[in-house]
Amino acid sequence: MRQGDTVARISGDEFAVILGDLARADDAALVAQKIIDKLGEAVAIRNQQVFVTASIGIATFPADGDNAEALLGAADAAMYRAKQAGRNAFQFFTAEINQRTRARAQLGVELRRALERERVLARLPAEDRPGERRAERRRGAAALESSRARHASRRWSSSRCWRRPA
Repeated sequence: MRQGDTVARISGDEFAVILGDLARADDAALVAQKIIDKLGEAVAIRNQQVFVTASIGIATFPADGDNAEALLGAADAAMYRAKQAGRNAFQFFTAEINQRTRARAQLGVELRRALERERVLARLPAEDRPGERRAERRRGAAALESSRARHASRRWSSSRCWRRPA
């Protein structure tokens, strides 16, 4: 870390690093890799070798946000993408991550609204529903088709039938 850079603990195992005066945004990748490398060195605790991994999300000002909350949110989304990629990696915030984050948030809003209106269809494996007849499964599929029609912009897939929760 350079003088003038800031490290802050966000929560239990999450930290934020603020790098000021970078010549290029890509320089953040160099710093991220140095952090990963340093944390990856073995540490002896009670005669036991311990290794730490890091997943790092990178967001840049002003491209990814113009305030602390927006930048932390962008970096957090990028960090989760780094974790999905196998951990011990870094990931820049991208338009694709932004699109997925917004889509996931919108889905959450729609699910909450559906729960409030009692219009949720729950997928249950057929083997968990003993005695259900084929006609009942068709009604569940028809309800799903109705839901699909209302949300044509969202793709739903199902390999089994759906029905309203009891």
